[in-house]
Parts: sequence; C-alpha cells; structure tokens
Amino acid sequence: MFHIVLNADESYMKYAAVLISSIVENDVSNVGYCFHILTNKVTDVTKEKMYSLAKLLSERVCVKIEFHCLEDEIFRGSPVWGENKNLLCYYRLKLAQFMPQELDRCLYLDVDMLVVSDISHLFSIELGDNVAAVVLDFYKDKRKLTCKKNELSYIDFQPKNYFNSGFMLINLRKWRENKIEEKCMEFLENYIPKSPDQDTLNAVIGNKTLKLSPKYNYMLFRPFKTQKFLGEKNMNTNQTKEEYEEASNDIKIVHFTAELKPWMPIIEPFYNNGLIVAAPFIKKWWKVALRIPIFRDELLEIYESLEDSKADRLAQDVVLRFQKIERKLFCMRHPFRALIQYLKEKL
Repeated sequence: MFHIVLNADESYMKYAAVLISSIVENDVSNVGYCFHILTNKVTDVTKEKMYSLAKLLSERVCVKIEFHCLEDEIFRGSPVWGENKNLLCYYRLKLAQFMPQELDRCLYLDVDMLVVSDISHLFSIELGDNVAAVVLDFYKDKRKLTCKKNELSYIDFQPKNYFNSGFMLINLRKWRENKIEEKCMEFLENYIPKSPDQDTLNAVIGNKTLKLSPKYNYMLFRPFKTQKFLGEKNMNTNQTKEEYEEASNDIKIVHFTAELKPWMPIIEPFYNNGLIVAAPFIKKWWKVALRIPIFRDELLEIYESLEDSKADRLAQDVVLRFQKIERKLFCMRHPFRALIQYLKEKL
C-alpha cells in the first residue's frame, strides 16, 4: 500500500475527506492507500465517519485510515499557525515514528490540497540520499532565521532552496538515519521560525532535498502582483518561465495556499495575478466535496452559505473599486488639492 500522511483536527477532518477522495478517484494503480492522520483530538463520531469513508472508497481501491494523536504540549512555546491558530502544523515533524519500520517512504500532503490526476507514480521516484523530494516555494532572498539561544552547526538555511512543506515525498530511511525529528525539535528550542514547521524543515533538510516540478504542489496563491521567474530581474519565483508553464499544463496536485481556501469567502471575478486560475479548481474541489455522502450535510451547508453571500461580496467589491477609480481621477484632475487632502489625512 502507498502511505500518505495528513495533519487534521476535528474541524478540518471534512476537508481531509475531500483530499482523500480526490486521491482515490484519480488512482490508476490499484495498489491501495493507507492514510495516516496526525491529530490532537477527534471525536468517536468523526472517526466513524472517516472509517465509513474508507469503506466506501474501498469499493474502488483498498483504503485504510489510521489516526495518530499527539499532544500540543510537545510544541508548547512555538509560534501558533493557521486558520485556527494552533500547533497542528508541527505534527508532521513527528510523522516517522508512526510509520511502519520496514517502510522506506511516505508522502505528506497538506489538507488544503486537491489531487487532479493520478499520483501513484510518485512512490517510484528515485530519492537517492535525499531526505525528501519537494517543490520550491516562491523566492524571497530576505528570509532570515532568528536565533533565541544557541546557533546550531548543521543549520543551512538558503532562500534559493526554500521549499513549501505542504508536499514532501519522504525518504524514511534517510529521515531516521539523519535524526531529522530530533534536529527539528532542537531547532525549535534554539530559533524562532517565522513560518513555523516550514522554516524548521528548510533549516534542517533544505540542502538534502530533491526538487520536483511545481505540478506536484501547484500553489494557486502567490504573494505578489507580477511573477518574475528564475533568471529575470527581481525574481520571485524559483522556476524558469518554461518550467512553470510546463507544470501549468500538467498539474497533478493543486494547493490552496494562504487565505485562498474553497471553503472561505472569495471574490471570484476579481482574482489578481495568479488567482484567476483558481476559480476552476475551486469548482473541482466542490464537485468532489459534494459527492461525499459521509460529510455531505456539513459541506453543503458551507457551500450554500458561500453562494448566499457571494452577491453581497461582489457588490461590496464593485463599490470599493469604483471608489478607487474616482480617487485616481480626482488626483489626475486636481493634483494639488489631492496632495493637501492626503497630507491632512496623514497628519
């Protein structure tokens, strides 16, 4: 069986169900999947729902779901993260201890992803001596680590190798040999990460990774208005334009990063650069979600709420945009008066 690890608490379990369903629906291998869910707490009712999902999906290919509970106390004092401001993101650092000892690899995926094509071939990729195969995140040369106690000699933090920790094909043998879990915990004791688990993993294994195409972690939200590719002036993307375009034509896994989540309010017609491609994938996510009978009532309630509020959000956005246009026209026609007005607002 292929082993895939997810992080999810009680509130995110329905979204994990969507990701799991998308993986199984696109599978062509018939090998089967064992999904390991790292969590802090989950009710028996929700566990039963997930087991029912596994049984339903097993009509297509063998599916198992296992829960592994951890305590937040392990990471107490580390920065919280995410929509729910918790410590769940760090749980992936402990994943190896829950994997069978004879297993040589596993795949970690963030729950805010959607698989849109078969990914079983990932488990055949030659990893060599690399600890993991990853996809590079957006480039930011001013990323720095803040040391709060002792500098660690094995830390090698390089922006050019900075990857997104939402996708990791992990070489469990090398992970254990290199004592990655222990080093990550030591890192957290001595440094203050800005992006909690992601900075931690980059600092510890960043130079021991195999870089894969962005098609395996196609991030729909990018924190800039214009993409500048590798080799271009003021680059903010770690791939060349050709690599990125090739990935865009063969996407395997979509990642709804940052505030761009299918279950959160979004102004669809007014996506900025990079976000315009999100609309069809949000629709695909909901198409999968509403096919799941196990969580259908909960997901349908969210969907209907988003649909009901869409008109109001669109109207608000249009008003804001007209106000900006009026402001620009005023500045063009009356530059001196606009300057005086601006200074008054600031003083």
